[in-house]
Amino acid sequence: MNINLNLLNNLFKKNIDNKTIIIMTIINPIKIILLNINNQNYIKYNIFFLKKKKKNIKIYFKNKIYISFKDFSFKKKKNYYGLFFNKYIRLKNLGIIKIIKIKYNFILKKINKIYCNLYKNINKKYKIKSTLQWVSDINKYKIVCYYINNKMFIKKNIENININNIHNYFNKKSLKKKIFYTNYNKFENKIYQFQRIGYYYYNKKKNIFYKIFNFKKKIKKLKK
Repeated sequence: MNINLNLLNNLFKKNIDNKTIIIMTIINPIKIILLNINNQNYIKYNIFFLKKKKKNIKIYFKNKIYISFKDFSFKKKKNYYGLFFNKYIRLKNLGIIKIIKIKYNFILKKINKIYCNLYKNINKKYKIKSTLQWVSDINKYKIVCYYINNKMFIKKNIENININNIHNYFNKKSLKKKIFYTNYNKFENKIYQFQRIGYYYYNKKKNIFYKIFNFKKKIKKLKK
């Protein structure tokens, strides 16, 4: 019997996405200061987080947010769609930003802050090809972990992850990175998608996250 792995994988992901709360995740964060946003006031926006039921929640932020380091470049590169000078880029569910200036530490050779303006709309002549994830400074949850693309967690204990000691599960042979993700405080839904990390099933009684298996790999084993 021939099994179309791509079709089955897409059907599986489509079904699970309809039941999933999506949590934006930032890896190795850079701080962004929004110059035209008042730092004294809390701003709230709706984030579309549960596709099937079409529910929104409100996230509060001031003028400080974070994006991933890999989503920024000092200069334009071929086939690069992240943030760089003289480029408008969209922030997911929030608006459009453009760099005004960068605060750089020449001694440590690292970026301290990137200053940008936030726009709701811009001239249509500027084509925006990509959307960046971000996390608010006032409702972030931070962990220091070890991260590489496909081996973030240690294989031996990947199945059962407790949110209180999640750092014990990371693969220490990989590169050390910081991860920020939006903290919704209460984990009540059954399935979560930590963007750029993976899907998790949450057991509320035990307060434990279970990594959802790779569907495509399981099907390949069945074919054998």
